[in-house]
Amino acid sequence: MLALVALSGIQGYLFDVRESGGGQARSLRHRSFRIQLTAECIALRLLRAAEPSAGWERLLFCAAAKTCLDFSGLNGGALDAVRDAAAEIQQALLGETHGRLRLAVAFQERSGDFAADIEKAQQKLRAEKLRSCALAAIRNGRWTDGGLVMPEAWSADRGAEVDAELGRQLLRARWMAVEVEKPGGPSPLDGWRTLGVRVRLLNDEPAPSPGLLSCSNLARPETPPKQVQRRLFHVHHLTRHVPRGPDGELIEFASLAARARGAAMLGVLKADADSLGDAVRRLPAGDGPARLKALSNALDCFFAETLEGEMASAGSPWANIYTVYSGGDDLLAVGPWDLILDFAGHIQELFTQRFGPGAAASPSPIPLTVSAAVTIVKPKYPLHLAARQADTLLQRAKNECAPRASQPKDQCSALGQLWKWRDHGAIARTGKQLADWVQGAGSGRAVVERGWLGTLLELALLRGGQAGPKYAGIPPAAATSRLAYHVERNWPRKKEDPRDDVERAGNAARQWIEDILSEFEHLESSRRPDAVFLLAVARYAILATRPSSDKE
Repeated sequence: MLALVALSGIQGYLFDVRESGGGQARSLRHRSFRIQLTAECIALRLLRAAEPSAGWERLLFCAAAKTCLDFSGLNGGALDAVRDAAAEIQQALLGETHGRLRLAVAFQERSGDFAADIEKAQQKLRAEKLRSCALAAIRNGRWTDGGLVMPEAWSADRGAEVDAELGRQLLRARWMAVEVEKPGGPSPLDGWRTLGVRVRLLNDEPAPSPGLLSCSNLARPETPPKQVQRRLFHVHHLTRHVPRGPDGELIEFASLAARARGAAMLGVLKADADSLGDAVRRLPAGDGPARLKALSNALDCFFAETLEGEMASAGSPWANIYTVYSGGDDLLAVGPWDLILDFAGHIQELFTQRFGPGAAASPSPIPLTVSAAVTIVKPKYPLHLAARQADTLLQRAKNECAPRASQPKDQCSALGQLWKWRDHGAIARTGKQLADWVQGAGSGRAVVERGWLGTLLELALLRGGQAGPKYAGIPPAAATSRLAYHVERNWPRKKEDPRDDVERAGNAARQWIEDILSEFEHLESSRRPDAVFLLAVARYAILATRPSSDKE
């Protein structure tokens, strides 16, 4: 018997934090931790219901609030106990999250075809998500006495206080222990009850005790405790990288935005592995569970360990990136907008090395790709709205084809355009180069005026048939002649024998814009990334050259 378990309502619960009064970053840190922890405690409760002395052996994967458990060989009584535990968890979630997190569980008998079993279980799980709390509401085919009633009204202020305090604890905790719930229990600021167990954050490793159900090393996830039984140790990357100041305190979003080049804005990045369903369907029938566990662990390790290590290592260029969540097969991160765009490309390079064509020892039966999206917002913009926008852009990257592409996926959506990863570096480099010419970087004096960037943006929109009312009635083909006039009138003329860095920069800028102009004649067939994606290039340069105090 397989059991697929999923939490729904995650995004709404994650971002339902108080946005006024500061502390949003710290509150999000705890809320993300709480969702991961809830999924882990659900798995632990179900495993213990099946076998009271169980460890983590039957866990195939537990990531991104989704869990797969292998209950093969259990008798009917044990499976009934699992269903009862699921019903209790559903009821507990009603009270602890005021119904915002909901549990769905699907059971599937094992056959000789593991991939087919997973597919059937996923179909059942989709149906179960449509009847949330059914296990808690209906027992033996009848409604339970009392129905489903919230035990008390939700207090947003109290929730925000607890989130912020537990977020502060997470900055310092080195161990986590999950124990049998005891009457009375700790105060919310010293640990908390969740789903019938007690969770504590500790500085030192927990001592062995009859009530200890599980422990995790938050500082060094792969290192088990010295005294606790190995079967109770759960390797899970619950902590996430956050930028910290000299005092060790978390840096809030407004301060992060101020570290961006030009505009003091944030980039919100969502990245997600592509075609995992195809990979699971191609797992071999014989050792499917073991291969699924290996693939799941490898993906979780990549998003929750490899990427975290990239951000947390000493002297890392990615240290100013804040991880909202990472693990399973996806990532949500926030940071200075220009740094986030660079990090998106870095993620793709690392992912291809681990899971792409020719990757050594990839656990996937097929090469995997990753898609990403970046939305750029002001630091006080509600993060839940920015994440929703990034999710919309991510779905575009997964379902639409970029210009000159025949297949979706393996793409990035940002700055108003969609492109294949092979073009990502050229787009960013050209945007930076334009910004350097405007700001005089490397030459000491500007050779391009910032206002010309706006003209480039307008003409690129006109050429693509996206111009606004200002160009109503003007055909897209007119963009070429208008760009030619703009270049001839404004851009620096080439010097046959440039005398200094300023003149050499002016020559380079003139050569670039002439190359772009020549591509405008046949843009539909152009293969030059900085011409095809001139909209994104111009927007990058405009952001990079905007004064941080500019309100435009």
